[in-house]
Amino acid sequence: MIDESRLPLHPAVGMTGRILFTLIFFVSGVTHFTDIGGYTSLMHESIPYRTFWVLISGVVELAGAVMILC
Repeated sequence: MIDESRLPLHPAVGMTGRILFTLIFFVSGVTHFTDIGGYTSLMHESIPYRTFWVLISGVVELAGAVMILC
């Protein structure tokens, strides 16, 4: 059962939380494209196509940001 006393009092509170949570994914996704070298340096040398995986993970994070808002 849902304890209704713990729900936000105003719908704007929930939407504000979703927007702030989305910003985390959006900013991280954008930095995957603006700082590719920084992200590839975090990955182990033995991983092939590191730049490809950084770009794919950036796309996935941006898609996740969109899905949170929808």
